[in-house]
Amino acid sequence: TTEHISGFEFLLSKTYISKRRKIKYISESHISELLCLIIIEGIKQNSKTLINFALNHKKFKVDEKNNFAIRKASELGKLSLVKKLIKMKADPSDMKNRAIILAKKNKHYKIFDLLINNEQVLKKLEEENLELYLELKIGAKIKNF
Repeated sequence: TTEHISGFEFLLSKTYISKRRKIKYISESHISELLCLIIIEGIKQNSKTLINFALNHKKFKVDEKNNFAIRKASELGKLSLVKKLIKMKADPSDMKNRAIILAKKNKHYKIFDLLINNEQVLKKLEEENLELYLELKIGAKIKNF
């Protein structure tokens, strides 16, 4: 994993020389996307080192392009990562509330409870998918209802 991180640092340095000796630049949005992919790979490999490397990288930012991380963490039952991503302003309601749907489908009830009580998720469910909202609300033990 140490070799992977040094390789990632090289890629994230923003400039590199191609095989043809031309200087190439990696845009800020590509750096953020690459860091998101590192998080996903860290989740798949169950590697806290990779996940923490990407989350703590100075160029990592949560935006609509990399809300994929919260969906994948919800799907695979990574509660602490879901909490961390929400704290970093990830949007758990992105892609029509896919994160909560995946958490429920895979029986990750702690993540489901966290997301069903999230304001962004509730607002989007009420606005866009009343049927799913009612199904989730009736089918879950929701505090404060």
